[in-house]
Amino acid sequence: MAKRGASTAAQRLRGLADSPAEQAEYAVAVVRTETDALALEAALRALAERPTLDAREPLARLYERLDAKGVRRDQGCHQRVGILKALRSIVRDEDRALLERAALTVEYLPPGRQDVAHVLRATALLTLDALDSELAAQHAVRLLFDGEAQPMSGEPAVTAARLLAAQAKTLPLYAYTMQREGQQAEALAECLRNLAVLPASLLAGLVERHGAPQADVILVGLFDLLLAHPAGQAHLGFVTDFLTTTRRVDVYRYVIMALLATRDETWLAALSEAVTVETDARKLEILDDALALRAGTPLVDGLLRRVRAKGRRKG
Repeated sequence: MAKRGASTAAQRLRGLADSPAEQAEYAVAVVRTETDALALEAALRALAERPTLDAREPLARLYERLDAKGVRRDQGCHQRVGILKALRSIVRDEDRALLERAALTVEYLPPGRQDVAHVLRATALLTLDALDSELAAQHAVRLLFDGEAQPMSGEPAVTAARLLAAQAKTLPLYAYTMQREGQQAEALAECLRNLAVLPASLLAGLVERHGAPQADVILVGLFDLLLAHPAGQAHLGFVTDFLTTTRRVDVYRYVIMALLATRDETWLAALSEAVTVETDARKLEILDDALALRAGTPLVDGLLRRVRAKGRRKG
């Protein structure tokens, strides 16, 4: 297909949305012959939504062509990510080497040294899991600990933690939370929230280690763990102290909503104490809004009246 027809190819793919078989057939043809990025991306999205076995070999060949040129042909790895998504439900053993190589790919976009392949590694991990879950788990451990996670998103370490949690392989997650240094905040939070099966005797150590002031996302992960863990209520004092002393209003709002969602009277006792001592106008506003959303039970309605009696609003 000529580059000039790229927009036409993308339009035709959209026009075939109500004809799945015809759309898939045309998408395969685009993958075989198209060189324009916009047309390819449209075809890859179509094949990810409506996979067909006829696409597997053309997709694999396209991946090899793109991968051979790296950032010169596929800056940001967007097309290779699209290929792996399209392959996920039709992957075969012949694709094993391609997927492992993708899971190992680190690419830097010049002139800097910023890795642009973090989403590619995460996507490769999920596609590999569809083929060989044990091999994917081994790569997940590597990706969790290799120190190459993207600083902001935490990928692919976040995806690695989720995959290990889904496979009930929590030992690497616990090991990650116990490192002295080098953890990425988003990945650490993901590990924490997936440790609800951790022995109760080890829970206090995590509260001590990660309950001190640090990144908000880590605190959120810790609170998720406490609310999900069978022994979490043993740390009710920690939750209460946080609510009554913190100035981190975003985390405060999250915890208030999470406590209300439990509908558990023990957890709501922490909320009741927070209402009793709170005088900060911004936190009272958060309490008012959250309680109003959950109004309708005697306990919540009583807390809402107490908040409003402090003078932020007229009932």
